[in-house]
Amino acid sequence: MLNDGKYLILTHGVPGVGKSTFIANHFKGDDIQVICPDDIREEFNHERENWKEYFEYRVWCIAEERLKKSLQENRITILDATFIARKSILKEYKIMNQVDPTIKFVIIDFSQEPLEKCLENNRKRKESGGRFVPEDVIEDMYKRIKRTKLLEFEPMTISHKNLEVLMK
Repeated sequence: MLNDGKYLILTHGVPGVGKSTFIANHFKGDDIQVICPDDIREEFNHERENWKEYFEYRVWCIAEERLKKSLQENRITILDATFIARKSILKEYKIMNQVDPTIKFVIIDFSQEPLEKCLENNRKRKESGGRFVPEDVIEDMYKRIKRTKLLEFEPMTISHKNLEVLMK
């Protein structure tokens, strides 16, 4: 299926659920561009405690510039972020349609994973020196993601456990 056109793929899940690991394990190739706001934050060497509202705005401006460029280059583009809020999903959808309305839009949904798994993965990341998100933030995001409605997004929302649907 990925061979039949251009795609914008968004991830949908809380920190620690395994979005980045999943992408690294399943999406490889020169025709694939992964854009991750966490990686952009690291480019600026800012610690989470020092993030300012403007800095976060700037990170997303850069991510969206890279998104447009990748879509214009006809690459399969993966935006690796939480996408908890419906409005943030709609924003990326609109950008995609401005670039090329024939691009296929896919959301890989991780929202059904248990909270404890996310918290455990997050702790392991901290122990290994990786990114860490405060547990209360993950717990709050987990509650919010359960209220996000994805059914209206077309053509496809799939569970990360059903990846073969996308790879056919």
